[in-house]
Amino acid sequence: MRGQEGDDGHDMAGGGRRVQVDNPAPALTPEQLLQAKQAERIRDLERLMRAAIGFARDGSSQ
Repeated sequence: MRGQEGDDGHDMAGGGRRVQVDNPAPALTPEQLLQAKQAERIRDLERLMRAAIGFARDGSSQ
């Protein structure tokens, strides 16, 4: 089944709009994805530890 044609004569099935992604993420292998997730967890833990040390040192979270 064909959708309606837009003003420029192109088929508008599916909304008539194409979504352009400026910088699509490259496809990662499962191993690269795992490494990226682990690196994110490490960064989160480091941030949490710095906040805990700062709080213990002077009572603030910075």
